[in-house]
Amino acid sequence: MTLVFLSRPDARTRALLALAVLATLAVAPTTRAADPEARLALALLTDAARRGEAEAQFALAEHYAADPDARAGAREAVLWWSEAARQGHPAAMARLAAAIDAGRGIPADPERAEIFWRRAAERGHAGAQWRLARRLSDPDEADAWLERAAESGHPAALFEQADRVVRGWDGPPDPRRALPLFRKAALAGHPGARHALALRLARGVGAPADLEAAYFWSLVAVADGVAEAEALSRTVGRRLGRAERRRLRREVAAFRAGEGEPR
Repeated sequence: MTLVFLSRPDARTRALLALAVLATLAVAPTTRAADPEARLALALLTDAARRGEAEAQFALAEHYAADPDARAGAREAVLWWSEAARQGHPAAMARLAAAIDAGRGIPADPERAEIFWRRAAERGHAGAQWRLARRLSDPDEADAWLERAAESGHPAALFEQADRVVRGWDGPPDPRRALPLFRKAALAGHPGARHALALRLARGVGAPADLEAAYFWSLVAVADGVAEAEALSRTVGRRLGRAERRRLRREVAAFRAGEGEPR
């Protein structure tokens, strides 16, 4: 591996960071210690972190969080998440909040954790917005953060919005309005939303029944590990022809590989 050191410190640090992150992420965390290039990448990443690059500090924290020596790794992860958080890194704030909440690498302190959840949420971190919405006692503020998390595309927030519409949280239950919300959550990757969408498409709830789409999403939910979706896929599959099932299974494989369009 050949390194080119640039004359300007900022540019040099960015170059070291880019090289370190690319090389480090190419090797599984548990095998980095035995890989010469990964060891060099980690050294470069540490150098960039010590020079104050927030992205390097966050990446280094993520490396230590995946360390098989969980206790030592957790402490180092907290240290570097904290450094990145001081520079306003939203993901570092969220990860630090989760560590403080769970007492990983640092004494548990729910009140302090909420401070970092809020700071990350205010900087647009969707996961922090969702977590803050779940823990706030003020229902109006919690709803506002849930809305922001959903607007940011957080899968669980989208699913909760759809579920609220189904249960009539803010008015009469509205299956027709809930269906596109379940679809948004399904497209965002929420396994439960994928199963719920398949059920509604199979039964014609909120829209006319669409067996092919129901079979497609039931198979996606099965692949996500939703056990209840297996019975649904068999039931719907029996109402489709063999050629249709094969075609839809190919579509699901392409979708999961990021190469196909959803139903």
